[in-house]
Amino acid sequence: MEGKLNNLIGKEGPLKKKGKASGAWVKRWYGLGTHGMEGRTLRYWVTESDRKRDSNKKLVKGSIDLHGAVASARPQADVGGLFCFCLDTTGGKENRVIHLYAKTAGERDGWVTALKAACGAPSPRSMAAAQASFEGGSLLSQEHQREVWGWLPERHRLRSARLAYSFEKHGHSLSTMYRLSHEIARGAGGSESPSLLVVKTDRGELMGAFTSQAWTQTEHYVGTGESFVFALSPKARRHAWSKSDEMFMLGGKDSLSVGGGSHPALWLDGDLLKGVTAENETF
Repeated sequence: MEGKLNNLIGKEGPLKKKGKASGAWVKRWYGLGTHGMEGRTLRYWVTESDRKRDSNKKLVKGSIDLHGAVASARPQADVGGLFCFCLDTTGGKENRVIHLYAKTAGERDGWVTALKAACGAPSPRSMAAAQASFEGGSLLSQEHQREVWGWLPERHRLRSARLAYSFEKHGHSLSTMYRLSHEIARGAGGSESPSLLVVKTDRGELMGAFTSQAWTQTEHYVGTGESFVFALSPKARRHAWSKSDEMFMLGGKDSLSVGGGSHPALWLDGDLLKGVTAENETF
């Protein structure tokens, strides 16, 4: 006879994730409840066998509180025949972003549907974050803020954007921007913390880039297909990932680049005084 917990499992199956320390793939058996508190918690075990004989939750390896979380498919992060979806709990109790991988696109979509139902309405905390939107900064008008916020992936609209660096406050230094961006990201989810870079030219043009990771010095291109570049003046327009390559963002020692190929979509020098923008293969 199987125990009470087994009767509460409504959605279950094997999923993979990457270990925090080693980066190696880890396979676990996940189970989502059907009602009440059980239905707002995603638990996982080492194997299906452990789950089936775990009547008193003694074999549970871990759990994820889904109150205020946001579940979404992440096809741009699919890798090695695995299909990615994301649980963003920064608007809930756990304050972390979790990427899980299913064997097929159908399984991934099934999990996202079940998790969206379990997550329910955004929590007061996540609603407040969405309303706060931008904290600090002077380049974006309220109209521009609403425009850019509407372009962001849905899961990131439940966060507030906190000013990490500005030319006026912190001086013209790329290394300073990297350092301050890293410090903010470290307290908000590490490299998973996205970044919004806004540039104003000496002719008053506004442009920038949303990148899926915080800016820091790197030796190679990083980021995901959530990244995009945009212009706000003289006309608002957004350029999404073209899927031609994965050269999203490069934090060089003496310059930064958004987009690769023959010309970056946006390039800034080490003093943040000179820049170039051009048509680009990545976006």
